[in-house]
Amino acid sequence: MRAAISRSGVDDACRSYARLLKECGRLGDLAQGKRLHAQIRESGLLLDDREESGARFLGNCLVQMYGKCGRTDEAQRAFDSIAHKNIFSWTSILVAYFHAGLHAQALERFHQMIKAGVEPDRLVYARLLKECGRLGDLAQGKRLHAQIRESGLLLDDREESGARFLGNCLVQMYGKCGRTDEAQRAFDSIAHKNIFSWTSILVAYFHAGLHAQALERFHQMIKAGVEPDRLVFLAALNVCGILKRLEDGAGIHRQIQDKPLDSDLEIGNALVSMYGKCGRLDLAKELFDCLERRNVISWTILVSVFAENGRRRETWGLLRSMAVEGIKPDKVLLLTLLNVCSSRGVLDEDSWMAHDYIVGGGLDREAVVATALLSMFARCGRVDKAREIFEKVADHSAQVIECWNAMITAYAHRGCSKEALFLLDSLQLQGVKPNCITFISSLGACSSLQDGRALHLLIHESGFDQEVSVANALVTMYGKCGSLLDSAKLFSEMAEKDLASWNSAIAAHSYHGRSDECIKLLDQMRGEGFLYEKVTFLTALNSCTDPASLQDGVLMHEKIVQCGYEADTVVASAVINMYGRCGGLDRAREIFTRVKTFDVILWTGMLTVYCQLGRTKQVMEHFRSMLHEGLKPTGVTLVNLITCVADSGLEHFRDGVWISSLAWESGLESETMVANSLIEMFSEFRSLSQARAIFDRNPEKSVALHTTMLAAYVKGERGKEAALTLFARMLLEGLEPSSVTLVTAMSACGGLADPSSSKRVHERARELGLESETCVANGLVDMYGKAGDVDTARYIFDRALRRNVTTWNAMAGAYRQCGVTRGVLWLVRTMQRDGYRPDSVTFVSLLSVCGHSGLLEEARYNFVAMRREFGIDPSPKHYSCVIDLLARAGELQQAEDFIARISVSSPASSPMWMALLGACRSLGNSSSRARRAARNAMDVEKMEPRSQHDPSAAHVALANICAASGNWDEALSIRKAMAEKGLRKEPGRSLIAVKNRLHEFVAGDRDHPRREEIYAELRRLERAMVDRGYVVDTGMVTHNVGEADKRDLLGCHSEKLAVAFGVLSTPPGSSLRIIKNLRACGDCHTAIKLISAIEGREIVVRDSNRFHHFRNGSCSCGDYW
Repeated sequence: MRAAISRSGVDDACRSYARLLKECGRLGDLAQGKRLHAQIRESGLLLDDREESGARFLGNCLVQMYGKCGRTDEAQRAFDSIAHKNIFSWTSILVAYFHAGLHAQALERFHQMIKAGVEPDRLVYARLLKECGRLGDLAQGKRLHAQIRESGLLLDDREESGARFLGNCLVQMYGKCGRTDEAQRAFDSIAHKNIFSWTSILVAYFHAGLHAQALERFHQMIKAGVEPDRLVFLAALNVCGILKRLEDGAGIHRQIQDKPLDSDLEIGNALVSMYGKCGRLDLAKELFDCLERRNVISWTILVSVFAENGRRRETWGLLRSMAVEGIKPDKVLLLTLLNVCSSRGVLDEDSWMAHDYIVGGGLDREAVVATALLSMFARCGRVDKAREIFEKVADHSAQVIECWNAMITAYAHRGCSKEALFLLDSLQLQGVKPNCITFISSLGACSSLQDGRALHLLIHESGFDQEVSVANALVTMYGKCGSLLDSAKLFSEMAEKDLASWNSAIAAHSYHGRSDECIKLLDQMRGEGFLYEKVTFLTALNSCTDPASLQDGVLMHEKIVQCGYEADTVVASAVINMYGRCGGLDRAREIFTRVKTFDVILWTGMLTVYCQLGRTKQVMEHFRSMLHEGLKPTGVTLVNLITCVADSGLEHFRDGVWISSLAWESGLESETMVANSLIEMFSEFRSLSQARAIFDRNPEKSVALHTTMLAAYVKGERGKEAALTLFARMLLEGLEPSSVTLVTAMSACGGLADPSSSKRVHERARELGLESETCVANGLVDMYGKAGDVDTARYIFDRALRRNVTTWNAMAGAYRQCGVTRGVLWLVRTMQRDGYRPDSVTFVSLLSVCGHSGLLEEARYNFVAMRREFGIDPSPKHYSCVIDLLARAGELQQAEDFIARISVSSPASSPMWMALLGACRSLGNSSSRARRAARNAMDVEKMEPRSQHDPSAAHVALANICAASGNWDEALSIRKAMAEKGLRKEPGRSLIAVKNRLHEFVAGDRDHPRREEIYAELRRLERAMVDRGYVVDTGMVTHNVGEADKRDLLGCHSEKLAVAFGVLSTPPGSSLRIIKNLRACGDCHTAIKLISAIEGREIVVRDSNRFHHFRNGSCSCGDYW
């Protein structure tokens, strides 16, 4: 009796210690676990060496506790001290090593277990398979699968046998390792599938992102007569929402209604989400209203789906209703709301309402909410507002590293590398410790190899270079900054790699188009036991960009097929696009036919391939087939289609109109990206009225939409005034322009006679804090350069915080427009000294300014250096500059020979022949050369789009040459031919702005209200010019009239009328600015030089070629234009 009591006491003590040890393991409390171990040792409970004693039971508990606390050394000692090890002892030590990531040691213990004669049971295998799935260790999982197969544990075909249990575990393991093909095979081998079998395979496909396949397995499960449980229904509803499968979702809803799950809140929330994501907001709201209980998650789901669908009024109405019910929005709802606003990329009314709602309610006191608010402004292009929020948070919570990280990321995304790296320095000065995210965000901001290497050194000194995520970011940074060698070296030296490491290395090589290296990396990562994932293939496929990389693309495709990813429509679409880029159209069609599903992503992918190849006819046929199959196009589908049609020319105008009506009928026209594409298309078709109609119909007139409409006006003839009117209206409506909007408005200001518009746009950029952004600074330099204000352009250039090649080109263009040759030459030398490499645009400015200054040898040297030293192949613009230079220098034969040489490889363009033709006229050369140049220019114009060049220019120039040489009959014949072809010479027009009002003049204009005064003033000026030796150059007149009539015609040219009006209407000594649409004639040029001296004024005239600054009787062009 006493022995029995003693034995009972021991058992109680063992159970008590076991419970305490389990709790220590759960909490990871190693210190308390060690104290308990010491007490157990002192109690003598571990000394009983009988096989069935409590000593073994406690020994197993100690192994488990030490394993969960991460101390495999202590776990091993506890395991070694167990006298009679059983299956639980071995399982415990195996799991300890697996938890610690010591797979090799775990495998070694497993083999020791086999050698010790301990036969693993299904529970051991199940536990090991679970660990393999958790760790993504496919190689070990496959080895275990082979051992289980050999053990015969899978052969028992009884319904309740362990075979089904292990089969389910195998499906789960393969699913977690991303191998749906292996998971499917394991699933198919299960003799008697139960609910857990079906759940496992469904979850495997879901986790792999193969949502369509997951839904297909759900339907197969129903057909097999297996009753779904709550978790299966939740997963299936989630899939229906993601795929927008309304019909399937409604069918699942009907099944749920017949079960007690109908009142389950989580199921109710899932149904609301599914209907909302499928676009049936009415049903989502109806279900929400029917929920017996509603929690903050229910409200979050409903508000989110309304916000994601752009239902602004209902979204804010729901938030007010939520407040009435006394439910305070949680962080998840606020973050979801801000994320929806961020995803649009523009600050619309929703964004500001979200800001006011959060700030007004004091909800921004939470650092995580304030950080999300900061990120929203940053993603929408308002870094200044993001900085305001950052400063506010930093004032009362400077140690919140997440806020610093968000601000650094904001600067990085906007390309403000200096600001991002300066913020990193400030963070450390304030004693805030950077974390991995800080360094990862900062690496994303690096735009130069120098900054990247300096940051790498700081990371090394901080000890973060051993963190895998930071090392991955370093690999990406070096690839992005152009040092593939450093990227590859760093990757090869990484002591530990994860899947993201391999993806980063592949991305670095993909960025440089090294498809061959991507293939090697794919082979290496598989050899080291890493599994491919969807993003791995999507990244690698981007490296295949041309026919030379087709074979590498084929190898990638083979790997995709082997891994079962071809069934994924996103991956299949990427493969199709790859074949399209690499010239494998037949292969692309083959995949589309084989994988063909009723999935709009795949159809859009095939349509994109046809678009890339410019096969508009096939694009339209494919799109009509898609509609015939009952598929509804998405916004992305229409954007690709619209872009292709727009690029195909006016012959596809009717297709464009049909697509536009389809977009309106389907409701997709209201999507900003679709509306933008339609406006751009109609602007290409020169149909601004239809572009404006789409703009006016769109209910959400966002900043992006305004920007697109502005660009359409700028592109159209004489649309700049309309663009500025729209810009002014946009500001009046309270919309804040983005940097892109401002740059577009600046393009509208360039070349206008009234400089006040330029100043207003500049002032707006300054008010918004966007003046320092590189693209805005570039736009300002370009705008002032086109306005002839080279001093202001240079002032902005000198103050630019961050320059790129575009900045230097904009300044070079400003100097070129104003004929400041030395300025261009200095810029090109200085940009190279500062580490900027001249590009094709730089050399256009350089060659052009040499041509207009007669610097023949300088131009020849730079033309040769462009190809030899900088590797830039000359474009038609470069050739035109050289031909113009030779022709102006009187080297007409060299110019014609040059055209003949370059025509061997590609036909000469119209501007090349026009440069030669213009020189023939200027030099009085009426020989057959002028006729050849004219005929060739006319032939080229027949083949070139009308929008590129004035089709009448060659006819007019040749007619003028004939007229100048007295060959009036031929001149008349050419003009008749023009009339028969429907060609009309553009009349000369000159614009001048006086008191913020534009005045336009044409030659011989008699419509102006002050015409009598203007002509009187013109006569006065002419008398004063004659006194200074002025003689009318009647050779400029190309009409067969008498000398007196010629003088009268020259006397009333549009620029002279504009100058006379300006002199009449402005204070003495003030400058005049005139814009002319055609090249200024020699007689007017001489006259305006004299007027500038007579009136003591600066007169700035911009003609079709350049700016002329007339001062004190001379012109900035040096009479060489």
